[in-house]
Amino acid sequence: MQLTSKDITSLHKPSECSLRIYLGSKGTPKSEPASLEKLINKFAKQHEQNHLRTLGNFMDLREGSLDQRYQETGYAITDKEEILYQPILYAKTVIDKTEIEIYGGADFFISEKDNYIIRDCKMIKNLRNNKGKIKKEHLNIELQITLCAWLFEQNYKIEPSELQIFTKSNQIEKIPYDGGEKALIALKEIIRMRTLKKTPYSPVGVSKCGQCEFHNHCWTNAQEKHDIALVYEVDQSLAIALHNKKIKTYDEIENAFTVEELAEFKNINGARVGKKAESILRNAKAMAEDTEIIIQSPEIPIHDNYVMFDLEGIPSNLADEEMIYLWGIQVYGKIKGEFLPSVASFKDDGDEIAWEDFLNNANKIFKKFGDIPFVHWASYEKTQLNRYIERYGDNKGIAERIKRNLLDLLPVTKKSIAIPREGYSIKVVEKHIGFKRTLDEYGGDWAIAKYFEAKVNNDFTRQKQLIDEILLYNHEDLDSTWAVLEWLLERKK
Repeated sequence: MQLTSKDITSLHKPSECSLRIYLGSKGTPKSEPASLEKLINKFAKQHEQNHLRTLGNFMDLREGSLDQRYQETGYAITDKEEILYQPILYAKTVIDKTEIEIYGGADFFISEKDNYIIRDCKMIKNLRNNKGKIKKEHLNIELQITLCAWLFEQNYKIEPSELQIFTKSNQIEKIPYDGGEKALIALKEIIRMRTLKKTPYSPVGVSKCGQCEFHNHCWTNAQEKHDIALVYEVDQSLAIALHNKKIKTYDEIENAFTVEELAEFKNINGARVGKKAESILRNAKAMAEDTEIIIQSPEIPIHDNYVMFDLEGIPSNLADEEMIYLWGIQVYGKIKGEFLPSVASFKDDGDEIAWEDFLNNANKIFKKFGDIPFVHWASYEKTQLNRYIERYGDNKGIAERIKRNLLDLLPVTKKSIAIPREGYSIKVVEKHIGFKRTLDEYGGDWAIAKYFEAKVNNDFTRQKQLIDEILLYNHEDLDSTWAVLEWLLERKK
């Protein structure tokens, strides 16, 4: 069996999932990479190339088959070349009575005395958390580079000088070598999944499956089977425990437990379900009967008008710091105002000017309507208001006034209505209430990719077209939020 370091990436990205290995080994059709994923890969390659230019002369080992690249890597090391770019190593071993061939490499081998430093370039800001431990989402980075170090040791009977990660912040972070122990354990799991004859159970999850290449396959399968993991507040560990108890669907759970019994039920980690039991059974009932269950009257203040408020932002892994490139607001109600988007230009001061424009637009609304609810979905808008107050200030107190008038519909909806859907994202809820969009393709990641495409496009006409598509998407986000608010107000009656 042949394994490569890419198999470790498949196991852990976008989140750890052994089923991904099994599906890949069976030739299961994959989804096309999303626009944002392609963009991230492009930035990662640019980051790598930029670092390569700082290293001087190098031996380029990118061309050829894995075997050819392995041979050329060996010649380069024998000749004591200073910089090896994209080297490949190889070794045979036996894991769980299975003979395997392992190929692995790194971005750079950098000569140091009679040894080499192994260095990988990664588009991450920080490898470790505040406690100095490698972040869970970066475990694959550690496993890949320690596997390469293990292969180096197998070939040259010496540990590499050092294992280094060159981050997006242009910092070098070191990774201790564990003798390849963790990487070989990961390979053991990959072998196990590849040799299974029956499809293993792995619960779906919004964050777990979001960017996975098998997302469509797994979610369609889960929906067809009424999988218990689709029930809101049933997490991965609880879904597995229920599945082990032969409670596999949301149709089955209602008759399997009383609230008190489910509260005492333990997930695979030994934790009780506790207070979530009542809402889990309610959510499962809503899905099984395909109907809404009213919990209480939605707690929404009655006004003649409301401001819908939605942001489009770029995460810190794609920019020097997290930024909002579009602040969208519009008044709805008895008086429908105009769409007021504030878009960050591509100039150095574009971010700050967009913030000031947004505050000016909000101030005009306050002058006309007085204190008026700024309606949004989830905590993102409040978090960014706080971030931008700290970044650029709030001399006139407009941002603070917006904060005092924020109305987050997510907790209101969750407390008021159990819906027959697999969660409470705005995109899920809008589909439930029948809201229709005009764009065939949309979403936050899609919009980020469009914004960056516009940023690097020198054709003004095309650039404007891309920005207009993002504006339409954001405007429809506001329409969607208003539609959900109207739906909640109707149930308040």
